[in-house]
Amino acid sequence: MPPRLEAAAVGVAGAVVVVAPQAPVGVVVLAPQVAVEVTYNRRIWSNFFVTHNRALTAADFDEVTLIAPTDDRLPNGGGYPVTFLTRNNRSALGATDSYYTTTDDFGGETHYWHGVDVTVNSRLQNGLTLQIGSSTGRAIVDNCEIVAKVPEMLNPALTNPSPFTANTYQQADSCRKVESWQTQRVVELGAGT
Repeated sequence: MPPRLEAAAVGVAGAVVVVAPQAPVGVVVLAPQVAVEVTYNRRIWSNFFVTHNRALTAADFDEVTLIAPTDDRLPNGGGYPVTFLTRNNRSALGATDSYYTTTDDFGGETHYWHGVDVTVNSRLQNGLTLQIGSSTGRAIVDNCEIVAKVPEMLNPALTNPSPFTANTYQQADSCRKVESWQTQRVVELGAGT
C-alpha cells in the first residue's frame, strides 16, 4: 500500500503545511492479544513569506558580540559570547522600500518536525482493552540562507520600528534551531465490555 500524503492550506504567515507520509515501521505481537506498533512521522512546512527592505543590503548591518554575564541562572553559568545584528550608518536611517515575497527568492528554508509514535495494545480475557502510547520527536528550523541576504528578518524593529513590531533581538546565529528530542505525550486508555 503506498504511503498517504495529505495537505492543509492553512498556516502561520500564509504557510502551507504538508503532512508527509506516516510510515509504520512494524507491529510486533509480544504475547497473545498484546501488540506493539511503531510509526515514524514527518511534517514539513513550506511556502513562507518575508518582507524585505530593498533599500538595505546585508552590508547595512554589523555584528556586535557581547559576553553574557557569569550567573548560575544562565545556561552553563554564563560567560559565553552573544552575537546580535545592529544597523550601521552606511545607508540613511529610515530608508525603506518594502517588498513582500516568498522566501524562495532568497534561498532555501527548512521547517519540519519528525518523530516516532509507540503504541501498546492489550485485549484481556475479561473484555477489558488497554492501550498506552507516546510520541517523541523534535523540530528543526533552518533559514540561514535567507538571513544572509535579508538579515533584518531576525530583528524587524531594526528596519521598521513601530509599536506593533516586537523589539525582540534574535542572535545572529539563531537562524538554525534544532530542538532536543521531547516526549510530547503519553496516552492511556482503558475500555471494557
